Amino acid sequence: MTKHILIIDDDLKICTLLQKLFHNNNYIALYALNAFEAKEILQYLKFDVLIVDYMMPEQNGIDFIKEIRKHNVKTPALMLTAIDEINNKLNALSNGLEDYLIKPFNSQELLLRIKNLIDRKNNDNPIINTANLIFNTYNGLLKINNEVVDLTTGEEDLLKVLVSKANVVLSKEDILEILQKDINENNINALNVNITRLRKKLESNPDDPQYIKTIRNQGIMFIQW
Repeated sequence: MTKHILIIDDDLKICTLLQKLFHNNNYIALYALNAFEAKEILQYLKFDVLIVDYMMPEQNGIDFIKEIRKHNVKTPALMLTAIDEINNKLNALSNGLEDYLIKPFNSQELLLRIKNLIDRKNNDNPIINTANLIFNTYNGLLKINNEVVDLTTGEEDLLKVLVSKANVVLSKEDILEILQKDINENNINALNVNITRLRKKLESNPDDPQYIKTIRNQGIMFIQW
């Protein structure tokens, strides 16, 4: 079944370029030039993905998503913006957006992200919620005690692997294979660094971890209960 995308951006040129890109890749795409137009369209039509700009007149993209989420619109949303600031990204991902991509962007990367959002929509719940930790495996957003924790790319990739294999012991070689990295001394050293850093961010006592346990002579395991 053909998937439907709604583009919300006040730049008409961007809207038409995106619409052409999506149409050429077998999607049906409509666009709205502001949040008001988008809300009008959403009253009558359903979409598989929303593409939302941040800087728009009257209502910005984050506030728009926050508002429609209150009205139970659960359509996955990607923010496509020229703002390359970590605080804006964290704000977006904390307030209902599933992904965030910077302009200018690679069209193939955008298409892949759209495909991933659609695939994930049809799969199990991406939220890992255990004790005081909440982790969204779609967008890499981590909260400890309801506070957002900033992760490096290496830490985020490692945590995604660990939670995907929760309660399973993984050797360092297992993890590198899942990450599609060569098994060599440099990558093992980098992995050790990311394990240490991730423990410091997740654990109240890194020396006695409750989440990332070391199993002697076997590997590590993410504990989910």
